Parts: sequence; structure tokens; C-alpha cells
Amino acid sequence: MNSIKRLITFSFLLLLHSSYAWACTTPATEVMQRQTIGPEFILTKYGHYCQAGNRFATDTLAEAISLDWAEYSFALTMNGTSLDLSALVGSLRRLNKFAMIEPVAIPTDDTNIIALQFIAKGSSNIYSEIHLAQVSNANLQPMASIIEPITQYQAQNRDGSEYIASGFYQLDNGQWVIDSIAASEEIAECNACQKYDVISWIWQANELQEYSRRPYDIETYKSLSK
Repeated sequence: MNSIKRLITFSFLLLLHSSYAWACTTPATEVMQRQTIGPEFILTKYGHYCQAGNRFATDTLAEAISLDWAEYSFALTMNGTSLDLSALVGSLRRLNKFAMIEPVAIPTDDTNIIALQFIAKGSSNIYSEIHLAQVSNANLQPMASIIEPITQYQAQNRDGSEYIASGFYQLDNGQWVIDSIAASEEIAECNACQKYDVISWIWQANELQEYSRRPYDIETYKSLSK
């Protein structure tokens, strides 16, 4: 419990520091979402905003979010012990650029392995990455990363969430794979002409390895199991 309080206090001090530049006299923090992941983990999302003192002030978090004036932070705990999420994405500064974190189901019975999708929303695009980690001695040990996993929207011909990864699926031979999208290695004539590939990653012995690469088209995409 003390570790959770320290994390919230640190997030508040970070907000207070940034709010000083805003001349915010009344910074506020609210719990936005709390998810239970498996038997041991709790993922909490906090919303930070200014209630008084500057031109970014709003009465509620909802109003701050609608104006894109809110900031976010996340806490992951295991049996009440805080885990450092920034260890997966590189830094606390980078972690706070993500607006969503979603758990990803993984094909293992090892309850000390966790997979999380970090999602950032830009003005014209959505970016995400999945990080898999082993929990050891209350620390997250990075295992593998998947940049730009195929989303439900991309996998189901525009029918599904643009944010949530399509996830792992099983082949006829029993192996598990997950798909991501990447710029084609073929040199494009212009930015708008850029083509993309689907990279399928196979999960073996708690490791990810590139399994196949093929051209991507949202109109014709199918998983390798179809």
C-alpha cells in the first residue's frame, strides 16, 4: 500500500511541477479506470487536470478530456506492490504520452508473464505497441515488443476497434502467432504511395520470432489461420 501511495504522490508532484508552468493553483487527479489482470495484477489509469488558476482550467476531468487538456498516468501493481511500467517503454516521460494501456491475452500458463498494449492517439493517427514482460522480484523484465500490432479494425475489414490489438491466434498446427504492420521494404515513389507488410510473429518457448512477411491490404487481409 505504501508503494501505491508513493506512486500516486510522485504522479501528483509531476503534475504539480508541470502545473507550475501553467500557473495552475488547483491541480486535480481522478481514477479513471481500474482493471484486474489475471489473479495478481491491477492496472489503474489516472486523469490529471487543472481546476483553477490558468486558461486550461476546467471544472471536471470530462471537460478537460473533451478539450484535450487532460494528462494521464498509469500504475500497475502486483499483490499491492507497485511495478515500474516505464521500464517497458523506456522512460516515465514516454509512458505519460500514452493515453491507453490494455492487457493482451498471451498463450502461456505462466502467471508471471504479462503483455500490455500501449496506445497513443495523435491528431490524425493511432500508434500502439505491445510489450511482454516477466515479473521477477517485483520488477518488470522486458521480454519482447511488437510495434504497431494489427488492430481489430485492420483485421476485420474496418469492423472493430481502431485501438485494440487483434491479438494472438492459433494455427492449425497448434502454434500461436500475432500480426503487426510495418512499412514495406519496397521503396515507395511518394509518401502517399507507401505500401505495408504484415509481419507474423510466432510464440515459442516464451519468445517471439518473425514467422512470415506478406503484403498488407485492409480489403483482403486474412490471418494465417484462415
